[in-house]
Amino acid sequence: MDIGPAVESEPEVPARRSDGVGRAHLLAIAAFAFVVRAVMVLGSTSGAPLAGDQVYYSVQAHLNAKGKWFVQPFAEHLPGADHPPLTSLVLTPITFLFRSGDFVSAQRWFTVAVGVLDVVLLTLLASRIIGRRGALVAGVLAAVHAAWWMGDSLVLSEPYAIAAVLGLLLAALRFRDTPSMTRAAVVGVAAGATILGRPEMALLLPFVVVPIGWQSWRRDRSITLRSAAVVAVVIAVIVVPWVGWNLSRFEERVVVSSNDGFTLLGANCPSTYFGSFIGGYDIGCALEPVIPDGYDSSQASKLRTDIAVSYAREHLGRLPLVATARVARVWLLFGIGDEVRGGPGEGRPEWAMWVGVIQYWLLVPFAVLGWFRVGRDDRRLLVALPVVVTIAAGLIAGYWRVRVTADLALIVFAAAGLVAVGARLRRSTPVA
Repeated sequence: MDIGPAVESEPEVPARRSDGVGRAHLLAIAAFAFVVRAVMVLGSTSGAPLAGDQVYYSVQAHLNAKGKWFVQPFAEHLPGADHPPLTSLVLTPITFLFRSGDFVSAQRWFTVAVGVLDVVLLTLLASRIIGRRGALVAGVLAAVHAAWWMGDSLVLSEPYAIAAVLGLLLAALRFRDTPSMTRAAVVGVAAGATILGRPEMALLLPFVVVPIGWQSWRRDRSITLRSAAVVAVVIAVIVVPWVGWNLSRFEERVVVSSNDGFTLLGANCPSTYFGSFIGGYDIGCALEPVIPDGYDSSQASKLRTDIAVSYAREHLGRLPLVATARVARVWLLFGIGDEVRGGPGEGRPEWAMWVGVIQYWLLVPFAVLGWFRVGRDDRRLLVALPVVVTIAAGLIAGYWRVRVTADLALIVFAAAGLVAVGARLRRSTPVA
């Protein structure tokens, strides 16, 4: 079926779009996104006890606000880095303001604000890639995207990681438009935040920085070399202090977080290698080892990592099948019921999980169509996200939270597809 001419490949120096989204439309989309998330908070999560990883992020931010920076929650004599620092660090100021009151509600509403920011940033990104009409569609899709508003109504890391990735993509596009040292520094800041938000997203940097750098190299080699140095230095300034501090205060090596062992063991045990739960994540396996008294989280992580690696080595023949199952799970091709049933363990109602599954599969056909409507260079930039998620899922765990960052690419591609279908329908509708 003819759905209109495809967008031609981007030129070497992409022109700025003159049909960007206006401030009034951005405010309207932001207000709509806020209402969706406020309904979720007031109707479901407000007053509910913290569950899953929310406990860590909330308590860690509260300890930070009391001046006990990144100590182990519930074991304050030990250093803490159970998860990457970005979320707890950003939550610390708002927690400080409400430290003597209902700081958990303050953290939830602050996370709602970050989720609204994500919708606005995605709308701006879509405006640069698929134009004004597509950006408005993308903004509405992002506002109602259940996989996003579920996390936005809780105290979890996903909204903060999404904001960092969107900031990185926008900064990279701005640098591609007009390379400069200032814009290179902004890329470095966003890249550093991305690493401290979700370590696996460090895999995204080569897919984003190298193509943009290559385009700049073809135009001006000197500015490319200087810009690359600026990006590297800024990333180091942001990331190295955290890494260096961790290396100095834990018994075992900790780079970004001490959660590696917990994650690996939950994904490498009998229940996730055999049977119907293959490729899944079993928190029971991660909790099974007895941790000796006095161990800090790095020692506990090493103990769990050793068990997980040993098990994986003993079952190398199963790894290809397990990795395939992990990837199938993360893209909702397998084990959907397992993911839905696991939602309440982190505060996500099963009904909301099902809404997310249905939305995902409704968007996929339009995203496939939209793939052909996005310029070549922008398409490469967006597709890096699902590529990185696929690699991370195959190597680590097929947990659906790994996927939500890549959903921004799904939304932009789907918006492009919906705009193409709408244009086709308008052309085929007879004029009265």
